[in-house]
Amino acid sequence: MTNELARREVTLPALPTDDDERSVDEVIAQVRKVEELMRRAMKPGIHYGRIPGVDKPTLLKAGGEFLLLLFRLSPKYTHAHLGGDIGGGGHLTIESTCTLSGVSGRELGSGTGLCSTREQKYGKRMVARTCPTCRAPAIIKGKAEYGGGWICFRKKGGCGEKFSALDESITSQIIGEIDNPNLPDTYNTVTKMADKRALIASVLNSTAASGIFTQDVDNSDERERDRDEEEHPPAPPTPPAPAPPAPPRPAPSEDEEDERAALNRERMELSSQMKWSMADRRQDWATQAGAVSWTDVDVAVLRDYVDGLRRRVSQL
Repeated sequence: MTNELARREVTLPALPTDDDERSVDEVIAQVRKVEELMRRAMKPGIHYGRIPGVDKPTLLKAGGEFLLLLFRLSPKYTHAHLGGDIGGGGHLTIESTCTLSGVSGRELGSGTGLCSTREQKYGKRMVARTCPTCRAPAIIKGKAEYGGGWICFRKKGGCGEKFSALDESITSQIIGEIDNPNLPDTYNTVTKMADKRALIASVLNSTAASGIFTQDVDNSDERERDRDEEEHPPAPPTPPAPAPPAPPRPAPSEDEEDERAALNRERMELSSQMKWSMADRRQDWATQAGAVSWTDVDVAVLRDYVDGLRRRVSQL
């Protein structure tokens, strides 16, 4: 019976369970088995990736799990916290060790992976200017020919509000890359990434697959993290409180209506001097003032728009 089992192990190579050594034929058969699995079952972008300038494909988490199944290996993870104040919401560094065992329970190999919230993709966030009125991150610098200042750009989901260039509610905002204020939201992802890195390392160490695959955490982690977040999406951010409804607009006075009519006549004359078609006029108006009717727009917005047209015509 013992000889029969040994013959079966040679015919269907698997990682050693009782013997301390493997024959050369067994090692070669195992490598071929990995190559055949890659050729017949693995798909690029899912089980392995390609990195420009690197000869060997990068083994991804799904590919590592294929190899676990192929060789009937069972992973077990242990974690060490190398730093961090979880209770206080501070940074967290996880060292994960993945130990692989065969069907007999014998440990056959291990690998270590490290992940920390101090990595840039977890510890930093990009912040854009937000509109004080609608709270949308849609503030852009207004063009000089239209009066400059700041605009809550409608095409970025803003409300169209305009602000002066010195408005402190805009200029005092901190923008760019900042420390992530919600580090605890990344703890689960950091732990999973440490486990993934340890898993790939242990599989490559234990299956003689490092001659076929490589591990490159800097390039493969982003794809893995995206896939993890698709399967286990993080909680959506709390939406900003809606802006209070604007007070009802008072009925325009006769003077305001007269000014609007005069400005619209001048707008049409200036547009003609720019040699714009009607489509050009509508496009320019929509870009600068939003999709608002010429006859219903606030006079101040129309005044700014006409001032900009005057400057552009004077430069012709």
